[in-house]
Amino acid sequence: MCRPVCLLTNAYPDFPDSNRVVFMRSLAGLLSQRGWSVTVVAPRVFAGSRAREREDKVEVRRFHSFLADKLLIEYPRAPVFRLAGYMAAGTWAAVTCVRRGKCSLIHAHWAVPAGLMALVAGKVCNVPVIVTVHGSDLLVIPKRSRLMHKLVRYVLNSADAVTSVAEHLTSEIVNMGVPQEKVLTFPMSVPTESFSADGPVPEDWPSGPVVFSNRSLYPIYDVDVIVRAAPAILEKVPEARILIAGEGPEKERVARLARELGVAERVEFLGEIPHHQMPRYLRGASVYVSTALSDGASVSLLEAMACGTLPVVADIPANREWIQEGENGLFFPIDDADALAAQVLRCLDDPAIRTRAREINVSLIHQRAQWNLNVGKLLELYEKVIAQR
Repeated sequence: MCRPVCLLTNAYPDFPDSNRVVFMRSLAGLLSQRGWSVTVVAPRVFAGSRAREREDKVEVRRFHSFLADKLLIEYPRAPVFRLAGYMAAGTWAAVTCVRRGKCSLIHAHWAVPAGLMALVAGKVCNVPVIVTVHGSDLLVIPKRSRLMHKLVRYVLNSADAVTSVAEHLTSEIVNMGVPQEKVLTFPMSVPTESFSADGPVPEDWPSGPVVFSNRSLYPIYDVDVIVRAAPAILEKVPEARILIAGEGPEKERVARLARELGVAERVEFLGEIPHHQMPRYLRGASVYVSTALSDGASVSLLEAMACGTLPVVADIPANREWIQEGENGLFFPIDDADALAAQVLRCLDDPAIRTRAREINVSLIHQRAQWNLNVGKLLELYEKVIAQR
């Protein structure tokens, strides 16, 4: 017998080939395979995305977001009136989902606003609520104001259970007063059947070294530091190519910076790459770069590791959980273009470190970041929370 669950989330892939939070689609599909009847409730950010659709056995319902074709992350300040409409529509959509589907629980992704909406819907429908923290909802939003800090703390302490995608987030959650026994660390994982070190690379792939980044072009990901590092990299390795995949409001500014620095011919902006094609690009790259200023757990890093690509990443807690300096990757201080260039050049000059990292990382992902291994912990939590009601 299928157990119905409502996944209420701040984000879900908007289109079939979208790379945005694709791990949510993976999680929903895997829960369905494990016998759960899954309904996803997510904001309809872009007018071109469907209000309702079915992906295999997963039903997706998108509510009107009131965000004018923009993501919440694109607003420098909280759009109060738009956010009020967003939360009202999202809460009502969750209540409707639970009542019609007779859902056993609500699993909210991101503490705010999804977690807050889930608490209201759970109260109205008398069902338990699990809240998953992904990173920015704990590391960025609470620091914006005392009110936001109190709100996030309230959500986490009021939920029936909390999960986080990384150990450093779990520590922060406990510091907010949430009992340790109420928190489960559940890392987002990688579909290793497609993200693997063995397989093809894109056609017409450059013959020389390739430095590759696929983080979205938003301020939090600080992608311009790659372009600022490019002159030093290309001075030493002129045959190298720097490929930047992804879209975002920073793209035009970063592309203009490449022209100003005289590296536009060797720095290429690929735009959005369909997720099913991403393994080819990762396999072909000599070095994978992530410049994020803050992260919960970077799924794109885990995907690069699964494909055997050597990571050079910003020295932040999220990355330290997976990378050991000099063994399976290299660090550089955040926003330090000179240090990034030096580490990339070190990688390109030392094939041995790339070979060693490939072996370690592929093994590490298979041990710690496979969906089929990790989802069992989450299902145990589902059953425990439902039984306690």
